[in-house]
Amino acid sequence: MNGDVVRAARMGISFMSPGSAGLLDRVHLRGPVDVWEEEVATNSQRYGKLDLDQVQRSAAHHGIRFIIPGDDEWPTGLAQLAGVDNGNGCGGVPAGLWVKGGGHLGALSRHSVAIFGSRAATAYGEHATAKFSAEISEAGVLVVSGGAFGIDAAAHRAALAVAAPTAAVLGCGLDMAYPPSNGKLFDRIAEQGVLVSEVPPGTHPTRALLLSRNRLIPALSQASV
Repeated sequence: MNGDVVRAARMGISFMSPGSAGLLDRVHLRGPVDVWEEEVATNSQRYGKLDLDQVQRSAAHHGIRFIIPGDDEWPTGLAQLAGVDNGNGCGGVPAGLWVKGGGHLGALSRHSVAIFGSRAATAYGEHATAKFSAEISEAGVLVVSGGAFGIDAAAHRAALAVAAPTAAVLGCGLDMAYPPSNGKLFDRIAEQGVLVSEVPPGTHPTRALLLSRNRLIPALSQASV
């Protein structure tokens, strides 16, 4: 086995067919093995039964790429998550991120603010969120949120309304939309900014994953509202 396959094996990935090795070239798993050890230790369960052929097909079809620490697009702010345990087995620095959209996640996240809040937001809450988000976006700062109903969606829509990029961190694979009714919003975000997930295509949302992604939103930002 070559070094990439060894690293994948350390992630607990099961190779379902000979063609699966092709995905390793596509997602360029590389770098020192010790880069992965701590990060993967807390995330290994989710990689345990991946059908890499299916992941490869879905990623290619939906224009999804995979980045890892050391890549030019990797956000440096994620380093602050090292050793963080959120209590559900999905803490710490992600072993990699799945990304969709024309934006460069690393560059965009260097100047960014996280805006998030209640899904059952009041009209005033959504109005205030839209005002903050639009002003921040017009100042050249990326708005990062979670793509949920209420405050999150208001923040994304306001950024898009002023023709600015925005980033949505989702708790599911980027080949699906959750919540489903925000599908068109996610399409617009991908066109102007970027969608992000730490789980591969084909992964359905769970409460644990939605809670886990919440640590990524502020980690991708320099401030939170």
